[in-house]
Amino acid sequence: MVLGPISMSKERAEVMSFSEPLFMDQQIIAYSRPTLQPDLLGFVRPFTPFMWLMIAVAATFVFGTTSIMLSILEHWTRKRPTQQNGGKDGEEKKSENSPNIFQKTVLWTYGLMVAQRKSHFGM
Repeated sequence: MVLGPISMSKERAEVMSFSEPLFMDQQIIAYSRPTLQPDLLGFVRPFTPFMWLMIAVAATFVFGTTSIMLSILEHWTRKRPTQQNGGKDGEEKKSENSPNIFQKTVLWTYGLMVAQRKSHFGM
């Protein structure tokens, strides 16, 4: 095997087999360097429309399940006696600035979609 500028002659062709010759010329191909173009919908491109539909279905399922679970939890804890009100039954123990079920559900669903813990939302 020989690599280098060896010309093909009749004598060399009888002794060795040559590959297809490459033709070298002094031509230069030039083109402009590609630049990054802003793409506003770049986050949508990695997934197909079917995948986005499945993500929406999953988010809706998580939203519905979370709202049902939080409704049940709030119903069970609402009528519970607390130490603050002297142990009287039936009094609300909801604070002034606690979010309602819809707000909690939105925050939980968003937190699950971006894989954040619930403590980041101040709950």
